[in-house]
Amino acid sequence: MTTRRGNPPGHSRRTKGSFQSSIILYTTCVISFCVLFKEITGSQTLLYVGALNFSIHDVIFLSTVACLIALLKKIKLNAISLIIIALVAITLAGFLRGLLVSPYDAVFALRSTGAFIVLLVISVLLPDEGRIFADIRRVVIVSSIILASLVALRSIFGASLFITDDIIREVDINDGGRALTSAGALWLAFGGIFAAERAIAPRQGPHVRLNYGIILLVLCVALVASGQGTANAAGLLSILLVLAIAPGPSRELRVAAIGTMTLLGLVIVTASDLLTYDSLEHLLPSGMENWLLRRSANLETRQEIWAGLMVDFDSWPWISQYFGLPMGERPTIFISLWGGIYWELGVHSMYYGYLAVAGLVGVTLYVLLLGLTAFGNLTRLKKTPSNPYLPGPSVGLALTMMCAVFGYSYDLRNEQGLMLALAIASSTKSAPSRRMLQPVGPKRAGDLLPSRMKAAMPETADVRSRFGRGEVS
Repeated sequence: MTTRRGNPPGHSRRTKGSFQSSIILYTTCVISFCVLFKEITGSQTLLYVGALNFSIHDVIFLSTVACLIALLKKIKLNAISLIIIALVAITLAGFLRGLLVSPYDAVFALRSTGAFIVLLVISVLLPDEGRIFADIRRVVIVSSIILASLVALRSIFGASLFITDDIIREVDINDGGRALTSAGALWLAFGGIFAAERAIAPRQGPHVRLNYGIILLVLCVALVASGQGTANAAGLLSILLVLAIAPGPSRELRVAAIGTMTLLGLVIVTASDLLTYDSLEHLLPSGMENWLLRRSANLETRQEIWAGLMVDFDSWPWISQYFGLPMGERPTIFISLWGGIYWELGVHSMYYGYLAVAGLVGVTLYVLLLGLTAFGNLTRLKKTPSNPYLPGPSVGLALTMMCAVFGYSYDLRNEQGLMLALAIASSTKSAPSRRMLQPVGPKRAGDLLPSRMKAAMPETADVRSRFGRGEVS
């Protein structure tokens, strides 16, 4: 008698899931490597291919497209997925319009910002099985620790340490001789959010909490030392939000204490009569008053840029006003500072910048996406038990708030798309039922046997009864 051999049930599904988890983890590692490469070397170019430079944006874009192809399946339609589909359609339409105007500029713009929209699509395709999100957390935390080490080294040896580009003055590095760019500082906060959740997570040993607490402290110190004001505000507020609302001991006390501290800080910062040198000199530690006043001056410059963009917006045709300029075409921004100049750098705002990319419709959809993602994570806070393999709702809510606050002063580039993608995944993936989370184990020793052997064996109680009647010797 021959026995037919074959794969066990669910083998192909597990193999496919393992492949998907591997490609997602690979994409996360690629994005983390590109962030580290940019921050360490100060350059975005990996190598030159003829006259073209192969940059980190090319690598991120290609890896995210490969991940999207691997995960491609029928999308479950809901409000968030419909918004993402609409944003993809607007982006593709802008790319096609850009090809008609300037093919080179359209392709260059797509490779620079296309991965962000691809990551949004990936967010609704991510599987909610396996430990892939735990692996993503480890990669992000490790890369954040490397960035924190870089901040420590540059605080000792200077901001030009490991920088490969020719810099005339060290003060020009990262807009003022800072250790990291704003994107690098935001990545520090990204790792800090994950460390904060694990530092107070329930059902963990004290040594595990202590280790994550030390990591959180190191990342927060490095974040403050980076000197990036917007990233500090967005990152520290998001970390405080996780520490306040994440499941764990003394949750109500944490909410009250951290909420009071945050409100007090906001009152001090937003009070117009306090933002003077004399008043800040008595309120803040030595040196911080000049730093805060520089933040105020930078905000005034950004407001000039935004006002210049809106003046140019009035001259756009209706299709560009509603759906953005052709991809690759830049707005003409004139500002009155420094005797009047045409501003050719970034718009320094995700919302105003996305106005040029996707128009009024795209900006409205993007803001609505942030709101629905935050609302989805808020509703998950009340659902118990939560899925242990997904980012907790506190992490999803903190990542949403960090992207929203950081986007006020900076564009969200390709690497930041991973943060918003994880926040969307946290809000859209359903939590398993309580029965699914109960530990599964054998009730009896016989349950460990294969079904055929159990069918051939008499039950223990039946054997005892037959032995008592003398039927079994």
